[in-house]
Amino acid sequence: MKRTVKSVIAILLMVVLVAAIVACGKSADPQTDDAGSAYSNYNGVYDGAEYDLAVARAPMATPEPAYFSSDIRQTSAQSTATSALIPSTDKIVYSGNATIETTAFDDTIERFEELVKSLGGFVEFSYVSGKPIIPEVKGTDGVYRPMYTAYRSATFTVRIPAVAFEGAKSTLGTLGNVTSLTSSAVNITAQYTDNEARLVMYRTEETRLNILLERADTIADIMSIESRLAQVQYEIESLETSKRNMDSQVSYSTLSVNIAEVEKYTETEQPHRTYWQQIGDALRDSIKAIGRFFAWLGKAIVAILPVLLIIAVVVLILVALVKSRRKRKAKKYADKEQ
Repeated sequence: MKRTVKSVIAILLMVVLVAAIVACGKSADPQTDDAGSAYSNYNGVYDGAEYDLAVARAPMATPEPAYFSSDIRQTSAQSTATSALIPSTDKIVYSGNATIETTAFDDTIERFEELVKSLGGFVEFSYVSGKPIIPEVKGTDGVYRPMYTAYRSATFTVRIPAVAFEGAKSTLGTLGNVTSLTSSAVNITAQYTDNEARLVMYRTEETRLNILLERADTIADIMSIESRLAQVQYEIESLETSKRNMDSQVSYSTLSVNIAEVEKYTETEQPHRTYWQQIGDALRDSIKAIGRFFAWLGKAIVAILPVLLIIAVVVLILVALVKSRRKRKAKKYADKEQ
């Protein structure tokens, strides 16, 4: 019985001794646990967004020294504060298209360009085609004819400050006859906010990688960190370019305008008319059509009059010849009978 008690006491003492040795071993290396926790924090989740650091993680399988954990906690806090600065206002991109008729092409082009400048905008693209209208010129036969009927047209793509976009559309009517006008608005707030969040994330990672690069003491670690840093910097430049493009689209609206030269404006759509009004309109149109026909016929007769005179002279000559020949035949026949 006494031997059994002694054996149990000896076993308990051995267990206590082993536990004390293990506890002392863990407390003797506190830096390893702190560093492991810090490195895990670096490669894990921050600012509520996960990201892939497989390239930077692969060559650094061992935990980083603990002296860098406090810096990482500090940059993580800065990242959280920066994320709160992402703008929450809506980002709207406005654009429009318009077609304008004008009887004074050069003047309309000049006034349109002045309008764009006065609104603080600029011409992004312009194209002018065609030749100026030349009025009818009197020909040698006394008939007035147009030199040619090709009209000019111009296409403009202009950028106007978004605050002046609606005012620009309402002013187009002073340049000529606006036959069509459309506009659209696209909300890119979600895309813009996502771009901002990714930019904050990559900038925070860049800061952390720079901290790692300063503390790295092996060639392998330096090369792997620099490789990942180059990728992160490329992503930052790409996101900054996208941000600038979106800011430009939001700040300056796009307006495409087509200006066409015409001799007469296109008639606007008339309101609904009664049956008898439509009958009267049809009668007036018929009378106008008859008048246009006789006017055309008169011009056509005048135009072909020289040809008709020549034909008439030829016909008279032929008739005279035929009559003369018949007279000779009749005279010969009379002489034979005698």
